[in-house]
This record gives sequence, structure tokens and C-alpha cells, in this order.
Amino acid sequence: MIKKNFIIALLIFLTPILVILSSTIWYYSGTYLPEGRVNNGQLLSPPIEMGKLGVTFDYQPFNIETIERDWMIFQFIKDVCSDICDDAAYVARQTNIALNRESIRVARFLLTAENKNFEIIEKYQPLNHATYNDDSKIVQEFQNQNINPFEDGSLFIVDPLGNVIMFYGHKEDKNENFKQILEDLKKLLRVSKIG
Repeated sequence: MIKKNFIIALLIFLTPILVILSSTIWYYSGTYLPEGRVNNGQLLSPPIEMGKLGVTFDYQPFNIETIERDWMIFQFIKDVCSDICDDAAYVARQTNIALNRESIRVARFLLTAENKNFEIIEKYQPLNHATYNDDSKIVQEFQNQNINPFEDGSLFIVDPLGNVIMFYGHKEDKNENFKQILEDLKKLLRVSKIG
């Protein structure tokens, strides 16, 4: 009887340890992990800190100390704003509008060289205008992710801590881009306690 009780107690004690041990081994082995994903955009891993890009906004460095704690949609422009660039600005504005009451939690930014001013800043108000003085620094930060931040029509989601976390490349159908960004932002805003 004592031996039977000892075996039962041992099984009860060892069960959680075996579960934790086996799940850890399973996770790190990478077998049978789900291949699907819930996000539409390309997740940046690791995220890129805006503070490393040499960006300024309202004459201050754009970093965690100076930004407001909002989610952000960023669009980088290098030389000219083509029709594709204009479409991306339109998609960003429509996404912001479609968020309804949550729209106050998302700010839109156009990032250009210091001496550049584009008509779309006025066209898609309220659109914040941030600047950079060294585009090679920005390109270098995104190189590891195989992303050209200045590709026409690209949009980025930046979290309230100033990390670039998601990328959306240009699509021929701007409605598809709109739906994907909107869906991802709704999920992020739903689970986010900040911003």
C-alpha cells in the first residue's frame, strides 16, 4: 500500500516537470510548429529603433524620450513623390479614418530629407512631417531585413515605443494594402495597453 501511494505521489509530482520539459524540447527543436501567421505585413525581426535612424520631428531627435506614445504609420520619401507614393499616403489616411474612434491612437508621418517639402503633406492633413539628413543611415538599418525603406509605396507601422515593427510593400491594388494594414492595426490596438 505504501509503495502504491509513493508511485502515485511521484507521478503527480513528475507530471508538470515532464510537461514543461517536453514542451521546451518541442519548441526549441522547431518540429510541428505552426507555419501560418496572423499578420498581413512583414514583421521586422528584430524591430528597428527610430532613434537609430537620425530622424528629427519638431526640431528634436525622434526617439523614445521625445515621441508621443501613439502607434504610427510611417512613409519614407527620398527624391520625388510619384503616383504610387501618393497612393500610399492615401491608403495611410484611409486606414486612419477607418479606425473610427481608435483613430486618435494612430499618428501618420511622412519622412523626407530636411530640405524637401511635398504637396501631399498639405493634401493628406493631418500628416506629420519628420525629416532626416542622412538617407544612407536609414538604408543601412533596413539592409539586414532586405527592405528598401525608400521603395515607392512602402508603409511601416511603428509602435508607441518608437520601434519599426511591420512593413507593407507597394501593391497594385491599393484596396488590398488598405485592408491588410487596417486588419493588422486593429489587432495591435486591441491587444496594446499603451498608445
